[in-house]
Amino acid sequence: MQDNRTFNPRWFGIFCILMAVGFNRYTVPYLFFFPPPLESSLLIDIVGGIEILLLLIGLGVFWFRPSIRKPKAGEILLLAGSSFLTLLLCELAAQYWLEHIASQEQLEKYGGYDSFLQNKVSFIPHHYLNYAPNPEYELHNALGYRGDDFPREKPENEFRIVAIGGSTTYSSRVSDNAHTYPAQLENLLQKQYNCPTVRVINAGMKGYTSFENLINLMFRVLDLAPDLVVIYQATNDVHTRLVDPVAYRGDNSGYRKQWQVPHQSFWDDLILIRILRVKLGINYPFSIQNFVGASTRTTSLDQSTLLDHNPPVYFERNLKSMIALAQIHQFQLMLATWAYSPHLKDYAADVDYQRAFQEHNDITRKLAKHYQIPLFDFIKMMPQDPQYWYDGRHVNDAGALLKAQLFAKFIVQRKLIPPQNCEY
Repeated sequence: MQDNRTFNPRWFGIFCILMAVGFNRYTVPYLFFFPPPLESSLLIDIVGGIEILLLLIGLGVFWFRPSIRKPKAGEILLLAGSSFLTLLLCELAAQYWLEHIASQEQLEKYGGYDSFLQNKVSFIPHHYLNYAPNPEYELHNALGYRGDDFPREKPENEFRIVAIGGSTTYSSRVSDNAHTYPAQLENLLQKQYNCPTVRVINAGMKGYTSFENLINLMFRVLDLAPDLVVIYQATNDVHTRLVDPVAYRGDNSGYRKQWQVPHQSFWDDLILIRILRVKLGINYPFSIQNFVGASTRTTSLDQSTLLDHNPPVYFERNLKSMIALAQIHQFQLMLATWAYSPHLKDYAADVDYQRAFQEHNDITRKLAKHYQIPLFDFIKMMPQDPQYWYDGRHVNDAGALLKAQLFAKFIVQRKLIPPQNCEY
């Protein structure tokens, strides 16, 4: 007598074969509610492995026809319940790890939008800048600048240098404040070059373009009464040009929008799922662009064409405006060309980006010459050797030290610090 709890295994084999055929990089995205097709090589490999496994199971079951018993209702419930309980415990463990154990870098990488709104990350909304450094962030001082506290009012006889720029000034890939390029520049000027009354303030911020740097200079840095402002920027302004040409305009609305907290999906509420999605390259860590990035990027034109359509006229105009501020408010300005390494696997190795870097550096050189401003041609001095770089744009600790040494040598050689503050 045939057991009524068994069924024809060939149907199960056919089902597995059909699943293997349909389970691929183009259909999986629909199952997990993210845009197709898959781009993560790791996830593509996993999907391919599952395809092969399903195919082998299907062919084996279809050919050998083993006796397969239908599970009882109680067995199904037990399996479902134990699986749910396991996932729930893993989710609770992931939540505890993220809230109590994870480092600041891990929190920014795997945290949800709620983390950004609880004074745990480096930026907060700002009424003019869209976003600004968070004074409550562990690496920032009470005024919102990276580094140790200092008085807003400049002490008598102090010579203040303020470094302006994006993440390459902020020193994003250097974890210790004392090892950032501005902090080491101050240390070198004070101890190696006998300039004891010099203070260097890090006014860089991750993601800042020349648009934000201009506003930052006007509404934040001028309050510090700077004596010398060092402007180091280029890469973020390339991003502002890679937008739909119709949206490319002087207010940067093609690249930026007003601060807005994005919608967080159900999947992003689950920490375990979010960690897995980031690990697999399905999701990217939440960033500033999630809050202030405009949706005007175009897929119909390639990068080279976009750069042709969107010349760096606003980068030049913003730099001219900063030069004018220096003249009006009577502080020294120092410009520097922007350096990178093409030997690491990121967009600094892209020929279109390198073309744009050169265009921006040429503008910096031209304006420095025209307005007779000290120019440190840093790109000609900074080695491209990967030992100094975390990625193609950001230096590591060794690179930050070398960068500070090169900047310090230039500042002293050009005597940009007056004799009463520095023993030449």
